[in-house]
Amino acid sequence: MRSKPGVITGAIATTPSPAAQPSRKAYRRNRPPANEPTTPLSAIDFTMVGGRRPLLRHAIASAVLLAAAIVGRRVFAADVTITIESFAFSPTPLMVARNTTVTWENRDDIPHAIYCPTLNVHSNPLDTNETFQNRFDRAGTFNYICSIHPHMRGQVIVSG
Repeated sequence: MRSKPGVITGAIATTPSPAAQPSRKAYRRNRPPANEPTTPLSAIDFTMVGGRRPLLRHAIASAVLLAAAIVGRRVFAADVTITIESFAFSPTPLMVARNTTVTWENRDDIPHAIYCPTLNVHSNPLDTNETFQNRFDRAGTFNYICSIHPHMRGQVIVSG
């Protein structure tokens, strides 16, 4: 009894026809010559893969992310909010540019009051969801506390 190529009959397996198998030339085309050493993947220069533009975009995106990580909490917007939650100020320290308005927002169920002795700034007690604002016109480091709960401390660093 004859079997079809590539079909297992009993314990004997037949091989498919030569037309169904890739030729040895196809294998040789994708392989380096036997006398040439193979290059490890880590040594391959990928700068030309897909052209230089994708590589440039990737480099720019990486630089932007790195700059954002270095700057951290530095804020250059005109208005910034510090939240009061779970008896803590967040973020602290906060780094801002000069002429920035900082808003403290109380998200606690307990009243809090902002006091900055350096600027002689004092807020009324802030109930839940109430806010207090102060504009920082000069550069420096300004420590503040909650005058009701003095263990709560924060800091605003003004540059420029």
